[in-house]
Amino acid sequence: MDQLLLAAQPDSSRSVALVIILAFAACAAVWTGIFSRKFHGLPVLPYEPRRQVPWTGLDVLVVFLLAYIFVPTLVASVGVNLCGVESPAAESTAETSSEAAQPEGAHPLQLLLARGNPPWMIVLAVLIAVVVAPLSEEFLYRVVLQGWLESIETRWRRMRRVRALTRGLIAVGLTSLIFAYLHFRPMGKSVPVKQAAINMAMFAVASVLAVIVAVCFLRMRGVTWADLGVVPRKLLADVKLGLLASAATIPPVLLLFLLCQSVFPKSVTPDPVPLFFLALALGVLCYRTRRIAPAIVLHAAFNTVGVLNGLLDAPK
Repeated sequence: MDQLLLAAQPDSSRSVALVIILAFAACAAVWTGIFSRKFHGLPVLPYEPRRQVPWTGLDVLVVFLLAYIFVPTLVASVGVNLCGVESPAAESTAETSSEAAQPEGAHPLQLLLARGNPPWMIVLAVLIAVVVAPLSEEFLYRVVLQGWLESIETRWRRMRRVRALTRGLIAVGLTSLIFAYLHFRPMGKSVPVKQAAINMAMFAVASVLAVIVAVCFLRMRGVTWADLGVVPRKLLADVKLGLLASAATIPPVLLLFLLCQSVFPKSVTPDPVPLFFLALALGVLCYRTRRIAPAIVLHAAFNTVGVLNGLLDAPK
């Protein structure tokens, strides 16, 4: 938490401290309610059963190939060949000096949030972090991948050793491990700001397009909207649940991130460790409710905190 306070300007440090205090107070209140329900024998988050997802491992492979290879390659090809988008060979002296102020291995979104950048870069960063990434990643990991793993785990429960495990542990745990691993980010030189903006814009277009194509593909396979975790009549309740989960989850995950940051060598990014525990919370939400909206809200809230911290920490 000290780093968050140091990131703020002196005139805003009190406001940041107040926000942190309120966040941990809300976290404590939610966890008090959780332990109270457990003490009285009440379910913390009632399990809502549904039919096993109808897609197969081959369908999962097709969806991930669409999301990570075919659609991004198509979008990049269109951007380069039709729209004249090219990697900038060199930046101006002012831009190079601004990039030098960025920490080595900075996340591309962190580059877009740097002060002095055009407003559209900041809007792009916020849109990707708060809307595109939560929607696309929750669809891919919690709905498609975890849903398929849940169907496999159900079959495995015929074995005694699997029945001894908490229901859903294999599906949620394995999905969380994969999610955290794929968010490993090697520490290296940061790309130029213009290149980061181009990459992120293409990422946003590819992510949205991949979700649309994947949903159409699964719908043609006989998948219902309920199978995809979409239940409009419960949207308001799901938003409330996602916000409560955010209050309970985000402060501990951020504390873990700061702890890992102080322990890990500077050449290693600590992102996968706290993201694994965030993914566990996202997986439990989706597993217990069988809906995607609560996980999207939690994911968006977590990324919003990251964006705000990036804005506060952005160099002048």
